[in-house]
Amino acid sequence: MEANLKIPVEVLVFETNICHQRELPQLARLLGTEKRIAGWNVDLDDCSRVLRVEARCLPPAEVIALLRQAGYACQELPD
Repeated sequence: MEANLKIPVEVLVFETNICHQRELPQLARLLGTEKRIAGWNVDLDDCSRVLRVEARCLPPAEVIALLRQAGYACQELPD
């Protein structure tokens, strides 16, 4: 068995209250502290302000906790 197997990236999807482009730098600093996050984006045009997070081995509850600590509302969206 190969010891250096890559862990697949999972896409986590959340509803948030992120409303403005000016909030994205703060969000980048916040999500940038988590090494398991490979990428993310926020759809500010969607009424649910959908946050998509590409991550490896990161439970959705940890993303929710990060955002809530920063003062954002965040809940996981079903598949």
